[in-house]
Amino acid sequence: MQIPRVVSNMMAGGFASFASEKRTNAGRAVVRNWSAVVPNANESESRNSWALGVMGLTYFKRYRMEITLAGTLRTATVPSAYSLEPWDSALLEAHADAKYRSFCFEIDATVFPCLGERDGCRRLMDEISRRETFVPQATWLLTHHSPDTGMAESCGTIQGICDRQGVGAIQNLGVTPVHRGLGLGTQLLFQALLGFRKAGLRRAYLEVTAQNTGAVRLYERLGFRRVKTVYKAAEVAYV
Repeated sequence: MQIPRVVSNMMAGGFASFASEKRTNAGRAVVRNWSAVVPNANESESRNSWALGVMGLTYFKRYRMEITLAGTLRTATVPSAYSLEPWDSALLEAHADAKYRSFCFEIDATVFPCLGERDGCRRLMDEISRRETFVPQATWLLTHHSPDTGMAESCGTIQGICDRQGVGAIQNLGVTPVHRGLGLGTQLLFQALLGFRKAGLRRAYLEVTAQNTGAVRLYERLGFRRVKTVYKAAEVAYV
């Protein structure tokens, strides 16, 4: 079989690697719990030890899905224990933390390894926010406020940029596992789409790994349509 040509040449982290609200293990090709691989070793040592295993190049199929921003867009509403925080540079670390905890055990961290590392998520968030095409109106942090302790926890994130054609590009939409199943990812997405339109954009898109079937179905229900198929090469460790 002919290996498909890699046509995705985007910044690390890709466009909108969505951690599905209904968590799935489908397609996970690499162990992300490094301490379980080598007990009593720190993450770096475990990662190096695991790297001695059998590595192979795998091509992940991804869909580019697009939506028009014309007409009526839904307004985001979240449960009373949650809040949506607009972009502020002081929240960069909180975004990076939510990004890491959303993606570190998902297939997206195999496709884009930086999502499986705290430092990688911090660098990625810094890079996105420094881009000239960064759209702060489409960048939001989801925070949970514990009714028992009053403690605030960052538990979701979404970022937006504008591509060369003037189309909004959704980046790294994710919700941490314990807060999934409440429709919070959908609300983050609604908020970002409204932000793109406020920034004067008429269309927006994202990319999603085809194996994340739950996310693909969700986006289609929300009005996204598939416009292109791309392939992303990634090295994976086979067990």
